[in-house]
Amino acid sequence: MYELSLYTFALSPRYDDLVVISQAGINIGNRLLPARKPEELCLPGMRLQQYTGDSLHMLHLPSGARMTATTHPDGHSRQRPVDQDWWWDASVPLTMRERQTLAALPAMTPDAETLLAALAVRFCLRDPNGRWDVGMWFNDPLSHLRTSKRSGGHSRRLDGEGDHWTLQWTSLPYPEDLLQALTDTQAGLNGATAMHRGDVCEIRFGSAVLTLRPSAPRCSHLPIPEGRDERGRAAAARPSDPPRP
Repeated sequence: MYELSLYTFALSPRYDDLVVISQAGINIGNRLLPARKPEELCLPGMRLQQYTGDSLHMLHLPSGARMTATTHPDGHSRQRPVDQDWWWDASVPLTMRERQTLAALPAMTPDAETLLAALAVRFCLRDPNGRWDVGMWFNDPLSHLRTSKRSGGHSRRLDGEGDHWTLQWTSLPYPEDLLQALTDTQAGLNGATAMHRGDVCEIRFGSAVLTLRPSAPRCSHLPIPEGRDERGRAAAARPSDPPRP
């Protein structure tokens, strides 16, 4: 997500297709797709399925998941396919380097995959009533309401294996906004709960645990989301979570 966060966009997750609505679709493609350039800047296994000038339709070979970068909110192209020979297409198999990179990734359980996917697709999420806003991890639209300011660079790190993952970051977003986005009674991940253990905040989904470790303020200062009891249990049912990309 770091590569995407360099640009302004909105996310619209569909079934096996993460639609990225942005005026910088070509730049996003250059960040994710292998081409005549070093592979370090690319997502291993990502390939171009179709380019239409206003949309890039991409396929992740290892998982079969799709991503569309487009200027249109409905995710559909308005132009005809364009021939191109810059980005690798789906006919190019995984390279040895890509296989080695993918093999080195830590294993992830289904519950952890769902929880982390929920984190990714809520990158731009905000409360329409103005109570919280993730702000795409660099912007704070609610700064006028804050009693403190977060700063200190833009370092982000996700570590873990299996069911247990830890997210560390500096600066934005505010941890309470991120927690609300994942556990909100309407827009949160269905079944996710928040737990506080001293200075540590955990978000649980099934057997998976995501530990939040922001630089400051400490998680112990985070409020329990509205509609939940002191143990983080949901007080009322909410609609099912949208399919993960």
